[in-house]
Amino acid sequence: MSGLVVVNKQTPEVAITGEPKTVINDLVARFAKVFGTFATDVSKQAVADILIDIPVEDVPNGLK
Repeated sequence: MSGLVVVNKQTPEVAITGEPKTVINDLVARFAKVFGTFATDVSKQAVADILIDIPVEDVPNGLK
């Protein structure tokens, strides 16, 4: 996927190489295309604890 690079396949660890909000929005949209709205809900739940520390304007729209 454009904007993501696998850093370590063992852990797995990826690095964002593009604009983070755009890359994350694209990733969530791809999950939703494959798995439906369930994927969006799961993505939001997975990062809920992290989003508390991020200013609202920095949160990707796909995770709001």
